[in-house]
Amino acid sequence: MAAGGAPSSPEPSMYRHRPASERTQDISHLLTSVFKSTYTADVIGMDTGTNLIKSRGGDNLYHEKFVEELQKIHTEYNHRLTEVDMVEKHIIQARARATAAEERALNMLKVDVGEDFHNIGLPPVKSSFRWCVDNDLLKKHNLICPEDYITDRIPITKAPKGNKEPDYIKETFSFKQHISTSPRDQKHTEIPHLRKTLDSLPDVSLSTLTLSSTPEPRHQTKKPSSKKSSSSHKSAWKNNMYKADREQDRIYLARLENRHNYLKNPRFFPPNTLNGGKSLIFHQKKVDRMITGRKVAFDVSDPQSVPVFLAIPPAVLFSEYEVGQVYEMTIELQNMTSVCRHVRVIPPSTSAFAIGLGKFPGEGGIVAPGMTCQYTIQFIPEYLADYEDYILVETQAPYSLLIPIEARRPPPVLTLPRIIDCGSCLVGGVKMTELVCRNEGSSNGKFCIMPKKVWPPPNFRAVATIGFVEQGPFGIRPAVFELGPDQAMLLEVVFSPSSPENLKQTFTIVCDNCQINDITVTGSGQLIALELLSVTGGESHPARGEPTDIAAQHLIRFDPQNPHATTEKKLLIRNSTYVAPSNSIIAR
Repeated sequence: MAAGGAPSSPEPSMYRHRPASERTQDISHLLTSVFKSTYTADVIGMDTGTNLIKSRGGDNLYHEKFVEELQKIHTEYNHRLTEVDMVEKHIIQARARATAAEERALNMLKVDVGEDFHNIGLPPVKSSFRWCVDNDLLKKHNLICPEDYITDRIPITKAPKGNKEPDYIKETFSFKQHISTSPRDQKHTEIPHLRKTLDSLPDVSLSTLTLSSTPEPRHQTKKPSSKKSSSSHKSAWKNNMYKADREQDRIYLARLENRHNYLKNPRFFPPNTLNGGKSLIFHQKKVDRMITGRKVAFDVSDPQSVPVFLAIPPAVLFSEYEVGQVYEMTIELQNMTSVCRHVRVIPPSTSAFAIGLGKFPGEGGIVAPGMTCQYTIQFIPEYLADYEDYILVETQAPYSLLIPIEARRPPPVLTLPRIIDCGSCLVGGVKMTELVCRNEGSSNGKFCIMPKKVWPPPNFRAVATIGFVEQGPFGIRPAVFELGPDQAMLLEVVFSPSSPENLKQTFTIVCDNCQINDITVTGSGQLIALELLSVTGGESHPARGEPTDIAAQHLIRFDPQNPHATTEKKLLIRNSTYVAPSNSIIAR
C-alpha cells in the first residue's frame, strides 16, 4: 500500500529466462517481454467458461457483458474447429481419389507396355490431385491450392479416357533421321509400320532374311485363264510394296534378328545339353547318345538326370552322441560339369540339425568346374533317439540332389523275457524270484521301470523310486538302473498274493534312447490243501454219542496204554498244491 491510501498497482508479470542453448526454437521469453501479463495470464478453459455461463443472471452488468462476449468467442471457436475438420476430411478424400486415378492410369500403361514396364524406367503418371480437390474451398480458408503452383491452363473439358498411345512409343527426331528414310515411314509410328510390313511379306521369316529377294518357285502364281482372275491380278499390284521399301524392311528385320543371335554363356543353358556344360563323369559321346535318345550304358535315358554336383560323402551319419553336446560334420559339393555353376542348399527341417554358411572357392557363390564348396552340418541331440532328415541341393538341373542325414545310436539290448512267471504262492505268503539282466548291446543305457498305467509320466522323478516298484501283488527292484555293454545285474521280483487266483500285471521299461518295452509278470495264489493218504492201523470211527470236532475230517484213535508208555502211528499226507513243502510232519 502506498502512503495516502492510493490503490495498489497490479502485480508485475514474471519475465522468463533466456534459453541457454542458441539452437532452441523457444521464443516464450520474447513474447513475455513484449505482451507481459497478456501472454503469461491463465487461459480461460472450457470448464471455467461453462461455469461462468451457468452463473449468468446476476446484478453485475460487467459480469453479464463479460459472459456474453465469452460465449460468442466459444461459439466462434467451435465453428472454426468444425470448418477445419471439414477441410481436412475433404483433403484426405481428394488425396485418396487422386491416388486411385493415378493407379488406374499406371495400370493402363502396364497393359500397353507389357512385361518390360519395370525395365524401361518410365516416369510416373501426371498427378490428378488438382481435379479431385476443391480450389475454392482451399482459397476460402487461406490455404495453398493447386492453382497457385500450376500455371498451365485448365481445359474446358477433360480429355476422354481411351487407349492413348504412350509418348515413349512414338518416333523421335533422331530415329527419323537415322532409320526412317522414306516419307511414308515418317508419317507412321514404328509398331503399325512393322505390322503392315509383316502383313505384306507372308513369305519372309527371321530364318530366311539373308536369302535372295527372288520369290521361290512354289509361291509363283500361274497365269490366270479367266478374265476375272486377270482383273484381280492387275489390281493386286496396288497392295504390294515397292522394291526399295521391301529391301529396307528386310534389312531392318535382319538387324533385329542379329541382336538376339549372340554367343551365350553355357552357364545359362541347362546342363548336359548341346549348348550347356559338358559332364566330367560321363563321356561326351555317351551324353550325345543320351541327347539323341539312343540306348547307352548306366541305364540313363534322360540326359537331365546326369548329376551336376556330387556330394562327398553321399550321406551324413552320426553314430555316437550324448544329450546336450554339439557335433559337426563337413560335406563337400563338387561341380561335375565343365562350366561354373551356382548352388543353393535348403537346410533340414528338424530342430536337431542345422547347416552353416557355405565356403566357396571364389566370390559370388560360384563353383568352378571340378572345384568344391563346403557346408558344415551341426547336430545338437535333445535326446538319445534316432533322427532322420535331409538337405536339398538345388542347381540349374531340373532334379534336386537329396543328401540324407541320419543319427543312429546302437541301442542297448537287455536279456529280459517278455513274460516273467513267478509260479505259485500261498495266499498271504511272499515269494521272490531272481533274474539275471545283462546288456548285450554295444552302448550304455539308463533304464526306468514303472507300471504301465503310469506311462507316460509328467516327469521321471515322480515315478523313479529307490525300493520296489509296486503294482499289487507284484514288486520289482531296482526301479532305476544303468548298464554298460556286457554288464549284468540281479533283478528281484516279489509276489505276495492276497486271493487264490491267477494274477497278472504289466510293467514298462523305458530307456534313455526313447525305446519302450513292456514285460508281463504272472503268478498264481493258492490256499493250503493237504490230503491224508494212509495211517497206521487205519482211521477210526466215532462211537454213537461220542463228542467230536465238527471241523475235523478224519479221526485217529490210539488204543488204551499204560502210564508212561509210548506208541506211534505213521501218517502219509500229500500236498495238493503247487507250492513246495517246507518240512515233513510226523505225529506221535
